[in-house]
Amino acid sequence: MSDKAGPSHQDNLDGDPSAHGNAVAEAITTALSWLTVLPFKGASVFDRITGRRAIAALPVAGLVPAAGAVLITAALFATSSSGTPTLYDVTPILGGTLIMVAAQMLTRAMHLDGLADVADALGSYKPPEGAREVLRDPSTGPMGVGSIVLTMLTTTTAFAVIVASVLSQWSAGQMWPGVVALCLPFVASRAAATTACWRGFPPFSNSGFGSLTAGTQSTVTVTCWWILLLAVSGWVVGLVGVVACALSFGVTLLLTRHCVKRFGGVNGDVFGAVIEIACAVCAVALAIGF
Repeated sequence: MSDKAGPSHQDNLDGDPSAHGNAVAEAITTALSWLTVLPFKGASVFDRITGRRAIAALPVAGLVPAAGAVLITAALFATSSSGTPTLYDVTPILGGTLIMVAAQMLTRAMHLDGLADVADALGSYKPPEGAREVLRDPSTGPMGVGSIVLTMLTTTTAFAVIVASVLSQWSAGQMWPGVVALCLPFVASRAAATTACWRGFPPFSNSGFGSLTAGTQSTVTVTCWWILLLAVSGWVVGLVGVVACALSFGVTLLLTRHCVKRFGGVNGDVFGAVIEIACAVCAVALAIGF
């Protein structure tokens, strides 16, 4: 996410409201343009107004990989002989793998770069300025590679377990809990990125993607998204959905605060790392309890 967009005018980051269109439309189309492969145009002016609007709509962009997860699981259900996986059935494993492949393709795998950069920077144990230099380094070190492999392995395995549970529920005629369980990790992880842009977490630089987005989100915006996710997941999925959301939120706060301490602020790489880690945490919680 760090190089997806930059300021249109470096000397006027705050922006001019008259240069922008409808707030809701611009927020959704820009979020979809930045975070997915869908051909939305989004905003034509990049400033903190654009950043605030787009980041507030990030959970909407999470519906794109979520839709991919639902469609893949539905296809596996339609082609399976019984709908209920057996002990030696590879269908759930295939489902988990295909879901993660689709999710990365639909998002250009852009968040993995942030995950790797943050892992390398945190693992360097350098002071803030040195850690920021590691973040800017285009190469990926062993900790970065390891973080990608382990996070993807964890998330893929968790989704395989979720797919197995969903197939069993769908064969019994229970539709919506499975749909929400498949969608929740992707939507909650984007809400986590919105949380990482809360006004209490400053950017560490006055240039680049972080300068447009970090610190732009109000407490009201962040709270509303998590209340909505808690309500929907609790109503449809049950207590495990509430726990999954709560854990994602808690891990997001801990990781973002640690990055602020270590880097002196946050940037697009931090947001990418938050998305991937929060998605893994949410998926694991659902896999254990769903």
